[in-house]
Amino acid sequence: MTGNGAAVLLAGLGGAAAWWAGYPAGAPIGLAAALLLLVAAAWRIGVTGPTRLTFTVDPGAVHRGDVVTAQLGVECTARWPGTVHATVAVLGDPRPATLPTAGPPVRLTRTANRRGHLESAVLQPRRIGPLWIAARRVTPPPPVHTTVLPRRWPFAAAAPSSPTDDDGEASARAGGPVFAGLREYAEGDDIRHIDWAASARAPTGPWIVRHRVLARVAAIRIVLDPTRPADPATPADPSDAAGGPGAADRFETAVDIAYSMAHATARGTGAPPTVVTVLDGRLAAPEGIAAIGDVLARVAPASTPGGLAAALRHAGRTRGATTVVVSAADPGGPLDADVLFRVGRPERDARRHGRTLVVDVPDLPAAARAWAAVVAR
Repeated sequence: MTGNGAAVLLAGLGGAAAWWAGYPAGAPIGLAAALLLLVAAAWRIGVTGPTRLTFTVDPGAVHRGDVVTAQLGVECTARWPGTVHATVAVLGDPRPATLPTAGPPVRLTRTANRRGHLESAVLQPRRIGPLWIAARRVTPPPPVHTTVLPRRWPFAAAAPSSPTDDDGEASARAGGPVFAGLREYAEGDDIRHIDWAASARAPTGPWIVRHRVLARVAAIRIVLDPTRPADPATPADPSDAAGGPGAADRFETAVDIAYSMAHATARGTGAPPTVVTVLDGRLAAPEGIAAIGDVLARVAPASTPGGLAAALRHAGRTRGATTVVVSAADPGGPLDADVLFRVGRPERDARRHGRTLVVDVPDLPAAARAWAAVVAR
């Protein structure tokens, strides 16, 4: 019995009690309530056929930001019509739904905003009778699972191996920064890269620095820093703007960047890409797009230190590879890596810190531009 049915029953009992106590006005109330309860009982008896719900969610695997469509239908052979009321949780987002037993299926669309293997289910379905007086429970359909992968941005394909770099010199097959030419000094450049001879030829002009880029190599090892970022973002130096997106948003962007880099590496080099990170407290180094997607769909920031160091040690075992680190936190200090993408910081040109080229990017589009300029040459 529904809330309306209980109210009708109480009204009927009150009307009958009033009529018994000598108040004639209670009789119509009691008779009307009795009539409504008879209609509800007849509806319950008349619902002879089973009510079966069908529930699907398509597609089964999507990227973050894509739209999924859930369809809820009713198969019922009962003689009397009615409606089915339920709570439909699509990708963990519960919302009420109402559909007639003799009507078309109901379609619900949701945007996949969270990564992971998410469950969609129909909760507490009930078939409601006339005037919401009576109800019958309906067996819910089995839940449906959807894999939400990280967001994929169109990064430029990584350049295949080459015997020479852009400057015509022999390629540094072990990877790392190499000389690519001369350019004017820009704020943030290491003064150790100033070419004093070239600067002296133009005494009134700007300083000239030696521009360094990565050597082209066949293998690119991507390392996703599993460290939980601080919230709010802490600037690493005075030139960085304070604040920035929250820790959760920065880590999600870092995962999206690492996933997009893996796709770009697979398209360019033709070799299976590898991403090294920490999953559930253990080192994970999936190889191939399918395995990388499965790990990055479930990876979460870790509060325990040491994860990045372990991942870098594992990545360093591959000789002749370029190591690219994607970090939403501030690793601090020199890293045993060729490129460091620091996520959630104002965009700026790459600069050298030790042997590492440091690139600050606020979002996916900026990371794609930096990738094209620094790595995918």
